[in-house]
Amino acid sequence: MCWKLSYILFSRIKLSNYLNTSITRAQYITKIEESIRKATLKAKFKYKKNDPSFYPLLQKYGNEKNAIVYAEKLQKLYEGKNYAKHNPCTFVSDLVKELKNLESLNEVL
Repeated sequence: MCWKLSYILFSRIKLSNYLNTSITRAQYITKIEESIRKATLKAKFKYKKNDPSFYPLLQKYGNEKNAIVYAEKLQKLYEGKNYAKHNPCTFVSDLVKELKNLESLNEVL
């Protein structure tokens, strides 16, 4: 669910509010679908795991910088390493920052 939370933080920035309450996997999917439908005006959008066309939608209608800020805000709510109790929380933003750092290094080289 870590990725789905990241999608919501990413996609809902322009469309809704910061999410800081625990929800189920089905609720994540519903929120993702509602956000994309609202942004694209495509009433029949259905979220499909591993769909290569999904990330371009996030890029077009989302806000990566705000998603990272929101993810970091969630991370600060919890202490310790019992990550199962960190709900909601995602560390996908850390991965995104690392990948962006690698992109920057490759451009320099």
